[in-house]
Amino acid sequence: MSENKKVKFTYKSREIQSAYIFEDGDFIIFSSGESQKAGVNKNISSLFDGKTLQSKLILEIQSESCFFDLKNYEFGICKNYNQFKINKFNEERTEYKEIQIINLQQFETGRYLEKFLNGDIILSKFYMGSLSFSVYRKNDNDGIYKYQSQFHIENCEELVDLNKDEFLGYKKSIIIPESLLLMIFDKNYKIKRNNKVMAEIKDSNNNIKKKLYFTSKIIKYNDDKLIACGCSHIYIIDLKLLELETTIKLDKTIIQILVRPKGNILALGYLQIHYSKIKDRETSPDVWKYYMYNIKIDFKTNDLIKCEENDISDQVGSYSSFYKFYNYINNGLVVNTDNELIIYDDYGD
Repeated sequence: MSENKKVKFTYKSREIQSAYIFEDGDFIIFSSGESQKAGVNKNISSLFDGKTLQSKLILEIQSESCFFDLKNYEFGICKNYNQFKINKFNEERTEYKEIQIINLQQFETGRYLEKFLNGDIILSKFYMGSLSFSVYRKNDNDGIYKYQSQFHIENCEELVDLNKDEFLGYKKSIIIPESLLLMIFDKNYKIKRNNKVMAEIKDSNNNIKKKLYFTSKIIKYNDDKLIACGCSHIYIIDLKLLELETTIKLDKTIIQILVRPKGNILALGYLQIHYSKIKDRETSPDVWKYYMYNIKIDFKTNDLIKCEENDISDQVGSYSSFYKFYNYINNGLVVNTDNELIIYDDYGD
């Protein structure tokens, strides 16, 4: 993947867990190791300056799953998912201060924090076995986020911010027949339209011809389209009608997709090599093969106009579950493995 790409930055460590990229080019490398505080053994991560590419702040968190960028230099941190701390960086991100603590009630377990374009913070949580979302809105007088009891969101698995007036909620149902429920909420957190995409495709005789599997998160592509993936397919969903428009089939199982700044889609897929003997399967280094797709779709016709495939099996590292890629400023790309993070300058796709 990197033969003709210019490498801007490389960081190697045996403890890399994940990464987060800020819109201005600063980035965090999450890792595990000893804290700089004497006698304290905690998970630590480094925040790097996007211009100098030097570490400028240590954060005592291990994974991106515990860090939540709330924009405008605010961010949330959780350590036990029963409490979220809201902090604020200074403009250089060289230090930060705590501005608020959100404590969950008994039997509540937090999942994540997200700031919507309208300025509200959304808290995703489990309560008594059910998933729900709470809304927090900043008070202009004291700058503290207050719980908005008049807003409550249920029956959703994930939320996708669309614009200042709308957001998408969706839920995958495994009740036969399986389906994908899509809902558009207005700025008052009320459903304004919805639709159910059936996961069973039937023939003229009402027999199940094939099933659709939505295994990834749903991503907003533009103001008109949503995309998702599942098994060896990429799905294109009309955002206005909330209907499945097109299914694009690839010959590998897709596990990650990324919409690039120029509209291309990068997709990570794998192929499992099957062996007739269990012994051969356990000892062969080629049981799993990994591929990167560079895909371009004409979204007016939903035709696939480019699909480049590269074998990257020797680049994913020892633990393939750590392999992730992210957009970087100026059309760059960040690739993260279990022991290395590389930033490519102007990836050029």
